[in-house]
Amino acid sequence: MSAKNYSVAALIFLFFLFPLLSIPPYFDDYARYSFQKIGLLDQGRFLTEFIYMALGITNNPLPVDNHATWIFVSGLLFFGVVLLVTKYVKQSVSTTILCSLIFTSPMLLENLSYTIDTIGMALSITLSIVSAFMLRSDKQHSLVLSFFLLMTGSFFYQASFYVYASSVILITLVDINRRDTKDHVSFIFKSFISLLLTAIIVMKITDIVATDAYVAQHSAFIKIDNDYLPSITNNIRQVNFIIKESLSSLQLACVYLLAFLSFFTSLFNSHKLLKKKKYFLSVLAIASLPVSIMLVYLPHVLFKTPVIEPRVFMSFGITLASMALIISTAKFLKKIAVIVSVIFILSSISISSAYSSSANYYTMRSVSLMNLVQSELAHSNVAYDAKIAFVGYPNIQGPYRSNSSTYPLISRLMKDPFRNKWVARHWLNYYGYDYRFIMNNEFNEENVIIKNPKFLISKEKNETYVIKFR
Repeated sequence: MSAKNYSVAALIFLFFLFPLLSIPPYFDDYARYSFQKIGLLDQGRFLTEFIYMALGITNNPLPVDNHATWIFVSGLLFFGVVLLVTKYVKQSVSTTILCSLIFTSPMLLENLSYTIDTIGMALSITLSIVSAFMLRSDKQHSLVLSFFLLMTGSFFYQASFYVYASSVILITLVDINRRDTKDHVSFIFKSFISLLLTAIIVMKITDIVATDAYVAQHSAFIKIDNDYLPSITNNIRQVNFIIKESLSSLQLACVYLLAFLSFFTSLFNSHKLLKKKKYFLSVLAIASLPVSIMLVYLPHVLFKTPVIEPRVFMSFGITLASMALIISTAKFLKKIAVIVSVIFILSSISISSAYSSSANYYTMRSVSLMNLVQSELAHSNVAYDAKIAFVGYPNIQGPYRSNSSTYPLISRLMKDPFRNKWVARHWLNYYGYDYRFIMNNEFNEENVIIKNPKFLISKEKNETYVIKFR
C-alpha cells in the first residue's frame, strides 16, 4: 500500500471522526456527570473504568472535554489496524476500501458518541480485529497473544466477540486461494477454541463483577418453549428495523447490491473450487458470507429482552468488507465493488456531519427553550427547585428536521430530554437547572398559570408545574 493510499485512509477517518469532536454528551453521559460516577465496572466493562483510574479522574468530577481526546485516539487505533491489514491483504480491493467500510460504518456513530465510553468501544473493536490477524500470523505463541487480545477487548465491550468472529471470516476469504485445506482447518479450529475460552472466562468474571441488574436483564436467553421461535422471529424483525433505520436510502441500496453480487460471486467461486476437487474450500467459499451476515444478528436475537441498538452492530462494517472482498475476486465486478463501497463510505461521512450539526442545533434550541421556561417560572415567583414535568414535545425544526428525515439514524441517536423521561432529570442537572423532575402526565387546562407562544404551564397537585409544549 503506497503512501498515497495511507493518506487517503487517514483523510477518510478524519472526515468521519472530525464532526464528532463537537457533539454534546450522549444520554448515558448525562447520568454519569449527574451522579459523578462512571458505572462501567458494574456492567462488567471494568477495563474502561481502569483507564480512568489510571488517569486519576475516578475520584474527581468527570472531565467534560475528554471526548475529543478519545476521538483522536480512536482515529490512531483505526489507522493502526490499516497498517496491520495492509501487511496481510495484498490482493483484491484496496485495503483503504476494506478498512474504511469497517471503521466508517454508521453503526459505529453511537459507539463513538459516548463521552465516557468511546475509548473502550474503540479499543474493543480494534483489539478484536488485531486478535484475529495475530492468530493468523506464523509467530510463536500467536494463539496465546490472540487469546489475550480478544479477552482484553471483551472487557472493554462484549460485542468484541462478534467483531472477532467476523474478522476470522474476512481473513478466511482473503486466504481462500492462498492456503491449503489443512491451514484453513487449523485456523478455524484455533479461532473457535480462542473464542470459546474467552467467552467462558469473560462470562464467569462478568457474573462476579457485574452487579448492575441491567446486564442480567438484557443477557438472559429465551427459554426453549412454545414461544421460542416467535420470540426469535420478533427479535430478527427488530434487528432488521434498526439496520434499516440506521442507513440512508442510498446506503441501503449499496448494501442490497453488495449482498446480491457477493452471493452469486460466492456461488461461482465455490463451483470453481468444487471442479478442482477442493471440497472443503468450496464449502468455505459459499458458507462464509451467510455466517458473516448471521453474526450481525447473533446473539442478540437469542436474548429474551435484548438491547438492539446501532452500537451492538460493531461487526456490520466487517460484513460489508467481506462482501466487497468476495465481489472483487471476479475481475469484471471489481470496479463495481469499489464504486459501491466508495458511495457507501461517502454517505457515512455525510451522516456523521449531519448528525453533529443536528445534535448541536437541537441541544442549543432545547437549552434556549428551557431558559425561557425558567424565566417564566421565575417571573411567577416559582422556586428554583420546584417540581416540574413535561407533556408533549417541543417543535424544533431547522437542520435537525431536514437531516433526520434524510438520515433516520440521527433521530435514533439523539435522545430528546423532553421525550426520554430517563434522560430528562440528568439533562436538567447537567445544564445547571435545579428543578426536580418527576414523572407526571397530568395536565389540566383550568390549572394553567403561564401562557407562552411555545408552551403552557399548569400548577397541578403536590405543587408540580407541568410544562406542555405547543
